[in-house]
Amino acid sequence: MTVSLTGDAGNAIERGAAVETPADSGRWVYTATAAVTTGMTVRIAVTATDRPGGIRTATQEKAV
Repeated sequence: MTVSLTGDAGNAIERGAAVETPADSGRWVYTATAAVTTGMTVRIAVTATDRPGGIRTATQEKAV
């Protein structure tokens, strides 16, 4: 799984891989490392690709 964080104006904040924790649990964790300004709205996009090559993306916005 890949996680992308973008800011209010569509600017990229960071992007990276989520890690399945614990292994084979179906629970994926992404730990952000970039600081954002209080009051900013961050758009979180999570993209998953299955073995046959299907791709699905889910997004959500969160005010910090």
